[in-house]
Amino acid sequence: MEKETALQSANNEVMRKIGRNMLLFQQIEGLLKYLIANGSIAGTVEDLKAKKESRVEDIKRRTMGQLVGEFVDSTYADEQDANSEEVIDKAYFSFSFRVECEVDYYETQKQVMAELVSERNDLIHHFLPKYNPESLENCLALDIELEQQREKLLPELNNLKAMARSLDEGRRIMSEFMHSEDGHRLIVEGLLPGESRLDGFLRSIASLAARADGWAPLHAAGQWVARQPPEQIDKICEERGTEKLANLKGLIESSEVFELKEEVAKGGTQWLFRPKE
Repeated sequence: MEKETALQSANNEVMRKIGRNMLLFQQIEGLLKYLIANGSIAGTVEDLKAKKESRVEDIKRRTMGQLVGEFVDSTYADEQDANSEEVIDKAYFSFSFRVECEVDYYETQKQVMAELVSERNDLIHHFLPKYNPESLENCLALDIELEQQREKLLPELNNLKAMARSLDEGRRIMSEFMHSEDGHRLIVEGLLPGESRLDGFLRSIASLAARADGWAPLHAAGQWVARQPPEQIDKICEERGTEKLANLKGLIESSEVFELKEEVAKGGTQWLFRPKE
């Protein structure tokens, strides 16, 4: 009778731990789906919502192995700009969540996550053949194995939970910024937070006219100013409280954002400018 009671207790414990570990695997799978679905999205204003919905539906059908593969490569690998060669002529939004890490850590996580997939598949598909409910020794051994599995799952589950919290926080911060005055200026006028219209204008010119060493000829700035729509120059002047935009060299020289230097050129010298480091 005592032996039967011990066997029944051992069986109950094995069944309990099977269910517990299966739920842990499901939590991990759910977090992977959430991080992949929300960790990267890009598109125009017109198609962004449809792209997001399509991505969520696609991820729902992924296997655990597919989820792990995409998660590791998209979260830990170097960022790749899929639209670097695409000409975009509409309002475009892009968001991505990544973890910066060393190569060794990336390889370790890749191996750990691959092992989780293997153990999950073993528990779901291959556990029954090695489970003998009539053997107390077998049940006790499986009890230890399931407990060890739990100890391996918990750190990865907690890591994914922390990532999900960071992702949510990043999305919250981004949303608040997009609805702020700085966000409006960035979207509508391309101005960085705290940047004046003049600084933003000169930054754009510097990037377009910059040489390979990063310096842009000052005379190029004057040429660009002459070609800009009058209403854009009016806005800059209005912000500065002046009637016209003159003496660019003096404006750049007094700026905390740019730096100037003079270099010898053919037939004399020329002034160059660039954003400060």
